Amino acid sequence: INGAGNIAGTIGATNAINTINVGAAADFTASGDVSAQTINYTGAGTLNVNSGTLTTDSVNFAGHAGMLSLGSGTINGNVSTTTNNTGTLSIKGAATIKGTIGATNAINNLIIGEGGSLTATANIGATKVNYTGAGTLDLATFNLNGAVDFGGQEGTLSISGSTATLSTRATGGVSIGGGKAIVDLVN
Repeated sequence: INGAGNIAGTIGATNAINTINVGAAADFTASGDVSAQTINYTGAGTLNVNSGTLTTDSVNFAGHAGMLSLGSGTINGNVSTTTNNTGTLSIKGAATIKGTIGATNAINNLIIGEGGSLTATANIGATKVNYTGAGTLDLATFNLNGAVDFGGQEGTLSISGSTATLSTRATGGVSIGGGKAIVDLVN
């Protein structure tokens, strides 16, 4: 994908397609369900799957400042990048990521939007986690390494496992920003 466009139908309905490549000029919206084995970024483009469900095995920003906007769905594998501080993952619905996010190189930004609910079942490495609405990030027993900014929103950060940690970078920390944010630390 290397341009603007929209598709209302399902992508990979019967069998997942092998790869979706998102190029620098991409500004593409899929309104239906999307099933792809891999999503690779070859540039700083945007892929929006906001009203359908995305199912994929992996997302690789590959050192690009691309953006994946996810309404709902499951990423069965890792969200990765080859260069620190590249790539943005925006959550706007109920999503589960079963692999790591930014394990070797941290993604630039994890956005939790209005109505966004991310259940992370592995470690998260993001330079920053920004709340743009009353969303929820549930870490369960895994680790978050990055700055968290609630931006005055009524977001929730839930760290419910006895082994989960919140590690903020030296320039980060947790910023509530005057909102009614909830940081829930439960053992």
